[in-house]
Amino acid sequence: NKERNFHIFYQLVAGASDEERSQFALSNIEDYFYTNQGGKDVLSNPLVNDRQAYVNLKEHFFDLGFDSETVQSILKIVGGVLHLGQIEFSCRTELEGQVAEVIEKMVSNGKESELAVAARLCSLSAEELER
Repeated sequence: NKERNFHIFYQLVAGASDEERSQFALSNIEDYFYTNQGGKDVLSNPLVNDRQAYVNLKEHFFDLGFDSETVQSILKIVGGVLHLGQIEFSCRTELEGQVAEVIEKMVSNGKESELAVAARLCSLSAEELER
């Protein structure tokens, strides 16, 4: 299907500052499950300027009276949700039935797992999120 997922994901990855990219452990847009399902046409549409849309989005937050801390909190959660889409699961059988468990997968910086990044950005522990 040639549809984009939530536009905020594309905007965040395209427009994030170097500091935000590091804080949110962002890589390339084609690396994310939630954004790469529509194919290459969706990822490279010349009619869409996600970087400028991100700048506009942040300006609109401030126009609506959001302070910097609140805007960063919202963007952290968006980044966390983007990383949630990267988490893979396997299934194992126990006495009480089938149990899903997280397959540890590292983010592109190689320092944290996708689960750990998603949890950190959503202000949770990895254990809380895994439950």
